[in-house]
Amino acid sequence: MELNNTDNLESQADTGWFRSMIASWRQARQENRFVIGVSRELLTLYRKISAEYPELSERERFKMLVMSRNNCDEMTAYEILKFAEGSYAAWPVKRELTLCDVIHYLGVREFSVKSDTEHWMHSNFSARIKSIIPNVL
Repeated sequence: MELNNTDNLESQADTGWFRSMIASWRQARQENRFVIGVSRELLTLYRKISAEYPELSERERFKMLVMSRNNCDEMTAYEILKFAEGSYAAWPVKRELTLCDVIHYLGVREFSVKSDTEHWMHSNFSARIKSIIPNVL
């Protein structure tokens, strides 16, 4: 039995769609593994900073976290915190910057540089981060 051209085109479209879904699933898995690793590393570093400098404000601890993670100076760290605040703590209601916000911003930023991709994120970094970071922080 010979397939007509319409059947062949539908088969090719289905295969292309399936390949696209598999690629998207793989990308999401890679993102999830990355964000889980980064979240754990940053939480460990934050706890170390908090133990060594209990007198510092939360914002100062975030600054030290960013400086340590990115090997940058204070001005650059404050700029990164400003971007994190604008990205996650300003909408829909302005609120205080949290550790989850800082880790989210750093995770997305690092993943974008590491993966050198122009594509959008396939996974929910926020949900993954919140599942790792205790609510008390």
